[in-house]
Amino acid sequence: MTSTATPTTSTTESTSHTKHVRPSLTYKEAFLQYLYGPSQQESEQMVLNQTQLVSNPAHFDNHFRTSVNDVPITVAKEYVHTKQPLHLHEFAIEQASPALTQTANDNGNVLVMMHGYGAGLGFFYKNFDGLSAGLRDWNIYALDWLGYGLSSRPKFSIQTAKMSETRQVASAATDAKSETVIKAVEETENWFVESLEAWRRAKNIKSFTLMGHSMGGYLAAAYAFKYPENVNKLIMVSPAGVETGYTPDLDESSFLSLFRKDSQIEQIKEKGPELQEELGPNLNPYNDTKYQEPERRSVGKLFNYLWNKHMSPFVIVRSSTIFGPKLVSNWSYWRFGRFPEAEREAMHMYSYRTFVARPSGEYAITRILAPGALARMPLLTRVQDKLKCPSVWIYGDNDWMHAPSGYEAANIMNRIGRRDLFAEFHVVPKAGHHVYLDNVGKFNSVVLNFIKRKV
Repeated sequence: MTSTATPTTSTTESTSHTKHVRPSLTYKEAFLQYLYGPSQQESEQMVLNQTQLVSNPAHFDNHFRTSVNDVPITVAKEYVHTKQPLHLHEFAIEQASPALTQTANDNGNVLVMMHGYGAGLGFFYKNFDGLSAGLRDWNIYALDWLGYGLSSRPKFSIQTAKMSETRQVASAATDAKSETVIKAVEETENWFVESLEAWRRAKNIKSFTLMGHSMGGYLAAAYAFKYPENVNKLIMVSPAGVETGYTPDLDESSFLSLFRKDSQIEQIKEKGPELQEELGPNLNPYNDTKYQEPERRSVGKLFNYLWNKHMSPFVIVRSSTIFGPKLVSNWSYWRFGRFPEAEREAMHMYSYRTFVARPSGEYAITRILAPGALARMPLLTRVQDKLKCPSVWIYGDNDWMHAPSGYEAANIMNRIGRRDLFAEFHVVPKAGHHVYLDNVGKFNSVVLNFIKRKV
């Protein structure tokens, strides 16, 4: 029996961001943080200290051992053009003994968590305790992507400079035409995918469940497409690059209109579980006839020019020097303003240090996405042919990502009619793009139920 993607709702309490504790740092505070603030390593530790796993291991009856490691990796020069040694930074939650840890790795009882654009592994700090409690016989690894966080930050470099260079690949699907591959996108995906594969080999992990948020979701899918034998299940958390709509002659197209409230998502919030009964098992709640691409709008010639010149948005923070902490606090104090003060301050400093670190992987975004954030090679056109494992697509009810595209991706997989490729879709209430932070309990519940669901 084919599983059907089903929108879900809950009354689970979540963290609201409608009320701010304080607007931002003062100029004096920002100046002092610039001069004397904790390092990137120290700020990460401040964040991890907010978890029971780190601050109070006895809470888990010493069932797990945690560690922060830099795992040396070897990536072929055709993917990452550097002569310097490389490593991926990880926060590891492993079984109490090395023997049990290896047993879990051999059995595929492994969850790998990958952050989104401009973030780091510490952004998942609120999820570590709950996921560990629900996965007692598993190992959990949160990683910084290559070029992010405390992983190696080599110069981002790919061979193909022109986004117009393509090649044709025959599709495995009997009813599909040949696939057009944009070489620069393919090389950019491999820059990250091959480093994650090198980490898997270095850790001697047979296979794992892979979670990715936002741009990390897009890259997680790219990994699953290339190495399907290594991915048991795929967890897509408000992923970027799912929706279709990009065409090379419309490089200024965008879906900025999605920042508005989506009335169709509001319908799900209001009507709740009975919505599925009304629509029937195979109808999309966002559009009861067919999938619709997001609305396209021009982003302007200047933005388009800077994007295609591969300018990084974080250059503004880096160039602001002593004003950097204050600039970041305008966002971080809004984003984490409802968190306890220690958590808010830790996440603010962690974000600041992440933003101003040596630029590297951040330059990939302009190759993967066109101006306006539409994927040059959208996931929606690739899942049926390339995704070979169960998947779940999770969005917040106030998410700015295009949730109907995630729903369509789940339906595409379910229409294949194979139990081993089932897909789920969930809208988490009282949550935005960082759904895993906004409604921790509901998010963890969705993830754990999906992981434990039998194929």
